[in-house]
Amino acid sequence: MLGMDFNLNTSPFQRRMVQLDWEKGLPSILMATDAETLLVDFIDERLELVRHDDSWVTDSPEARTCGMRSESGDRIRVGSAAYYERVEAGLASLLHSFPMERILVNAVLWSEKTTEGDGLPHPEYIDRHNASLREIYQRIDELGVRRIDYDAGLFVTDPDHRWGPSPFHYAEPLYRETLRALAERP
Repeated sequence: MLGMDFNLNTSPFQRRMVQLDWEKGLPSILMATDAETLLVDFIDERLELVRHDDSWVTDSPEARTCGMRSESGDRIRVGSAAYYERVEAGLASLLHSFPMERILVNAVLWSEKTTEGDGLPHPEYIDRHNASLREIYQRIDELGVRRIDYDAGLFVTDPDHRWGPSPFHYAEPLYRETLRALAERP
């Protein structure tokens, strides 16, 4: 992978996320923060991983905007045994970097329908990623990390979402429930 230039991504947020992934900078940030709660969301665990030196990085559109190209076939597919090994390594790093009692997992699933009841395209893709998310949540439960669980009826896509319709661009009630759960957190 050659030619990474984080400044090629015009979004400051996306640029920071790619750079943190690339440089493995999140653990030091977490160790230095005095945040009351860390809300962890695994919705982006839909993307493959590619080898970079002796580590793995997310093969995201945002990273590709920065010039990332994977020349090797060294990839980890979502849902594979190697993928779940990397998830567990990431969880171990997270628990080493931030107190478990202050972590709250946002246990969302991909929606299959819009608020109007229209089905979203590629239901098999949605099912596959929901199965992967359920597996991650099961592993989190085994570690004893707390999470926000939602009524399944909240997993609906807002067709007018500001970032466009997608299985993980929910309607407003889900976001309100997230805020309520955070406010009630001990």
